Amino acid sequence: MKHEITFLDAFKLVNELSYLQDGKVRDIKSKKNELFLMIYNGREYWLRIVPGRFFSVQFNKPDEIIKFPFTSKLKDMLANKNIKFSLHRSDRILDIQIGDYLLIAEIFSNGNIALTKDKKIIWSMFARKYGTREIKSGQEYIYPPEKIDVTKLAYADFKDAVLRSEKENIVKCLAVDLSLGGVYSEEIVFRAGINKSVKPDNTTEEELNRLYNELRRIIFEEVRPNIINKEILSVIELKHLDGEKAYFDTINEAVKSFFSEEKNAVSQSKKEEDISKAIGHYKQNVKFIEENFDKISKMISTARDSSVPIDHRKEEIEKLGFTFDKKYLISEPNKDIIIDITQPLRYQLERIYSKIKAANSQIKRKENKTQLIKAKIKKEDKWYSKYIWFFTSGGILGILGKNNDQNVSIVRKYSVQGDVVLHADIFGSPFCVLKREDKKDITEEDIKEGANMTASYSSAWKANASNIDVYYVDPSQVTLSPPPGEYLTKGSFYISGKRNYLNKVELKVYLNVYLDKDGVELNVSPTKKSEIYFLLKPGNTSRKAAISLIRKQIAEKAGYDIPVDEIDKRLPSGGLEIVESQVILK
Repeated sequence: MKHEITFLDAFKLVNELSYLQDGKVRDIKSKKNELFLMIYNGREYWLRIVPGRFFSVQFNKPDEIIKFPFTSKLKDMLANKNIKFSLHRSDRILDIQIGDYLLIAEIFSNGNIALTKDKKIIWSMFARKYGTREIKSGQEYIYPPEKIDVTKLAYADFKDAVLRSEKENIVKCLAVDLSLGGVYSEEIVFRAGINKSVKPDNTTEEELNRLYNELRRIIFEEVRPNIINKEILSVIELKHLDGEKAYFDTINEAVKSFFSEEKNAVSQSKKEEDISKAIGHYKQNVKFIEENFDKISKMISTARDSSVPIDHRKEEIEKLGFTFDKKYLISEPNKDIIIDITQPLRYQLERIYSKIKAANSQIKRKENKTQLIKAKIKKEDKWYSKYIWFFTSGGILGILGKNNDQNVSIVRKYSVQGDVVLHADIFGSPFCVLKREDKKDITEEDIKEGANMTASYSSAWKANASNIDVYYVDPSQVTLSPPPGEYLTKGSFYISGKRNYLNKVELKVYLNVYLDKDGVELNVSPTKKSEIYFLLKPGNTSRKAAISLIRKQIAEKAGYDIPVDEIDKRLPSGGLEIVESQVILK
């Protein structure tokens, strides 16, 4: 069954990915039927679009790239332009404004991506025709017939839409007329306490009110991404469905997990089937050779006897059911049996035994992998959880902004008298705020550790620097308003007064891992905090390889499978070098 995201999934995901807005398109890649836009907004993000199915954001460059003319043309037209995106009304259509161009991604039906300007299609991924619409270069892009926009639906319009519906029941009315899909429509009706078989035009005023309130709640208030029984993706808590539920921090993580598991299940099944077939094939070959060992040995001697004319040798071998070609004997009943006359027959049997052993080992490794405990990542549900956060060895909370908006937020909303504000002496540094508690003063050691984290999450890491200067000031010295006559770029601050410098602050960060019966907790800090940790510094090892090694060590020694993204999103942007590691189970 083909899985695809619903309008509600897409609507909430677009809101969640607001941190990409106003970023710059730096690169464009493609796979078969997929497009990747690399957007830089404080760090690199890859927006993955799979037409007709879903979209999501990943941090790693896509692998297995295929070069298409469509992709090259997009890159030429769109590189280094700013991006804004939104959903088109209640349709699963992404409108991606990039400079003067509009890239339109259809996430429904067979899907498509079209680059337009002034409503005209310049290029499209696929040329398609649907009744009144045609997606083709040179044609005007025509959106599908407009649907009711549930995100802007007033109660009176909602009531009118329901009472006018010709659908046989209220669930189908919400699912089709309001584009909510079956699962979310069932949930709204369930929460509203209404019989789902009731006809739309028979709903009472009170029932309509309850339905409308639940509709507004799931659209604008509630977010709890989860996957039920590995079969249903939901961006809210579904009360009408029971089953095994896996919860996620973000909708993006849930979407990626949902579609990658689906893909992996298919490919894994195919690999296992291929390995099993190969083992069966090798065993048949072994049985044939063992049963005909003397006969084949005699043919080898005949084939190698140069005193006999080649035609006579071939004739003798053919009588025994084989053909002789150059240095090979090929079985007529089984063309897969190929014997090299230059190698001892026993040696060739041993090679087939080795192939069987290797294939069985591969199956065993896969079985062991499936026995790994899929890590349930414990979430820190605190006000600071959305930022990069850590605690110093003195117990002081530090928070760092992930982007310009977060930098503004932590400085304006969360820095108060007695706190310390830090910034690396480089363009592309986060602001860090060390929070003073009532009974705890911020020590020099706390500031040094805060400086270490500030340096590590700055652009210096990606530049592979080993150290950088960091300064710290009082919150009162930081303002968004420059002196008269001066100008600040977006996301910048003006620092007044003296800056206190720490020179050559080392770039390093610890990834700490805590295991217990309730799940796995991951956090970063300037110092070692747990029995399982990895000390990381900037390096030339690829990010993907380093994270793979971290996951491998945890899997082999602790038996937990940690998702790649859970590690990736916590670490500084750039190459990683594992300087020291320890995995000890209590």
